[in-house]
Amino acid sequence: MKILPFCIAVLLFYHGLSYGQVLVLSKVDSAHADAREKALNTWSTDEEAGALWNQLGSTHISIYTQRQLGGPNHDLYIPNPGIGYWVLSNVSEQSLWKIQEEKIKIGDELVGATIYKNEKGEDQYWVLWAPHNKSYLLKDKMREYGITPARVIYPPKMSLLDLPVKDYKVGFADLWIGKNVDNREVLLHGKPCEEYLFAHAPSRVVYSIPAGVASFSAWGIRPDGDSNVTGSWFYIVKIDGKEVFRSNPLQEYADKEVPIDVQIPPGSKEMELIVDPMNNGFSDHSIWAEPTFKWQDRWMPTPRMETQDKEVK
Repeated sequence: MKILPFCIAVLLFYHGLSYGQVLVLSKVDSAHADAREKALNTWSTDEEAGALWNQLGSTHISIYTQRQLGGPNHDLYIPNPGIGYWVLSNVSEQSLWKIQEEKIKIGDELVGATIYKNEKGEDQYWVLWAPHNKSYLLKDKMREYGITPARVIYPPKMSLLDLPVKDYKVGFADLWIGKNVDNREVLLHGKPCEEYLFAHAPSRVVYSIPAGVASFSAWGIRPDGDSNVTGSWFYIVKIDGKEVFRSNPLQEYADKEVPIDVQIPPGSKEMELIVDPMNNGFSDHSIWAEPTFKWQDRWMPTPRMETQDKEVK
């Protein structure tokens, strides 16, 4: 196994390629430098570092690493407390976020990350993941050595209007953002609203659910000022094919506004927004106003009791 040289990790924020997530790298506290230096293996060449991994990899976990371009490597190994884990080196930023998406879906948490340059001067990452329900076993040990675990911060919310539509079908006109048939004014809570999805019933709009999303919210409404648009339809939300929300007909709501708030189970992949015309699609100018995905302050993936085989590149 060839391990490229590391540079000492820097405390920086790196923005992801999608959804606005941010990676906070592992950092070290100088107050624990002595304890950390005693635990770190001696500085070693690429070949020596590979040999050390071959020796310790089946019984120990590297929870922190420093690598210098063209120079020696420095790793801090601890005995494996009995968990599965996944550690990768030489990972590009684009690959990192792609892997992170898949890791969240199976309940793994990113706990360690450092950055370094390869021979071409390109940024590369060393990254460590562990099952979320057991990650504290590694993070607590990191803190003993003055190492702040790495983490990923997600934005509090994101409009579906900024995300690609996976599939759709509408009963009339087309799927529009911020406009409707006849270009009538749209009001939400008595104020003009421009953040909406117009999907004439019968309609079905499908979105992929970003990893880490905890809920979906929107308002079911209609354009203002057309007596023919009575609100004779209702809203349905499905997650991975399972119905999780069904409204009453829009016309039954006093303000002709349907509050929609749906919890999304960890690992969910697809959401369908459906408008049912109640056997009559005439002037069913249905709108999803302010459709929004929300992340929890801290994502909580599905607990997983079993371990997994470690994999290394």
